[in-house]
Amino acid sequence: MFSTNVRGIEATSTESDVEFPIPEGNASIALSVLPTRPIRYRPGAVMARLTRLLSTRTTRVVVLALLILLCLVNRPMPVDLKGAPTDFSSLPDLSNRSSTMKLPRQLVRQLQGSSGLDIDDRYVFVRELGSGCEGSVRLYRDTSTGRPVAVKAFQSKYRNPLPAHISEALKAESVKYWPAEIPATILLGESALGLDDSGLIADHEIEPSGVDLLPALDYFLIRGSTRLPPPLVWHLVTPYLGKGTFIDLSKRLAADNRNFTDLDLSLRPNLHRLLGSLARMHRIGVCHNDVKPDNIFVGDHHWLLGDMGNIRELHHEYYFTAKWHREGQWADCQANDVRRALLSYLNLIRRAAVDSEAFDQQFLCRSSPLGELYWRFMEEPIFAKELQDVLKSERWKTSTKSPASCPYSRESPFWSLSKPWVSQRVNMELRWSTAPEKFMFWTH
Repeated sequence: MFSTNVRGIEATSTESDVEFPIPEGNASIALSVLPTRPIRYRPGAVMARLTRLLSTRTTRVVVLALLILLCLVNRPMPVDLKGAPTDFSSLPDLSNRSSTMKLPRQLVRQLQGSSGLDIDDRYVFVRELGSGCEGSVRLYRDTSTGRPVAVKAFQSKYRNPLPAHISEALKAESVKYWPAEIPATILLGESALGLDDSGLIADHEIEPSGVDLLPALDYFLIRGSTRLPPPLVWHLVTPYLGKGTFIDLSKRLAADNRNFTDLDLSLRPNLHRLLGSLARMHRIGVCHNDVKPDNIFVGDHHWLLGDMGNIRELHHEYYFTAKWHREGQWADCQANDVRRALLSYLNLIRRAAVDSEAFDQQFLCRSSPLGELYWRFMEEPIFAKELQDVLKSERWKTSTKSPASCPYSRESPFWSLSKPWVSQRVNMELRWSTAPEKFMFWTH
């Protein structure tokens, strides 16, 4: 310890003193600092203070709002699994072909002609066919063959990365992605269809025996004109089937004035073959995920599945998301494909039959083979190959319910009350999706 006196001020210093320098000519002033002591917290006093602080309503509201804001800020961003790519390279039957897919004769084409919609000198525009969430479809005439073709322009976000060799060919255009529907349509069809020198479907083999998937004839990019700079838009060329889809088929069948039993007998072989197409897809390792009347096309001899835009592997992560289930889909995509195919078939029969009211009653009461087939499947979902075996053996043909016990039966004492609700009840049961952006009911 020492002391000093500067201008009449005496300061005493200890070992804990801190010395501060002052201008030259003056002695330093030693400022005494209180010894450091441990701070003693009294839990009771702290809790009492917090209780008083939170006792007001305004404080509680502010604290709650801050906690909610903190949770929102720190919440992880949701991953868009619907936009996750379909990995064809992970499938043994497709891995080699996906990496060696041949390029078309011309990968980038231009719009021209008086309509401004002709594609080079190859495809001449005829008319619009339709549009949807993923893109638009136009009818063209292929000048190289003279045949009509459908050209689909994709407008939605592309989710699949390009194979390395195609990406290299488009290096100057900086294109890295394409729609999953293009490789899916090519890969699933090319193994059974004839290939021309470009690696695509031969023009004379657009509907061969044993293949029930709409094949690809060509694909390319076209520079659009909606933005500056103009974007490159992917296009896929498939055969144009003039008989249309299930929607068009139901209208033609309705003109025949046949009952639903006769229609089922005549169309059941086509259902069997459609299930075979799904079984082959599932065996390869993918699910269609969008089987519905608009995507089942009518050929000269059988039905073909089209629109592969939602195709994914059997165990894709998207099947286990809340969004997938909100649309009324099943986590088991194989059984879900079969369910949607069965719903599409039942809707076709119902809309085309002259006795649709009888169909509704027997369907709900399980007193018809179609009704029993549907309800047994919903109770015991099976895969496409197994359902084919069921249709062959007619195991689910006999009803397990008594008509008198069914409230929708004419013999039931509740018939007068349930009659107004029969049609609506069948509509709700035969919808293939609960998503608002998709068809919930089949209407003419």
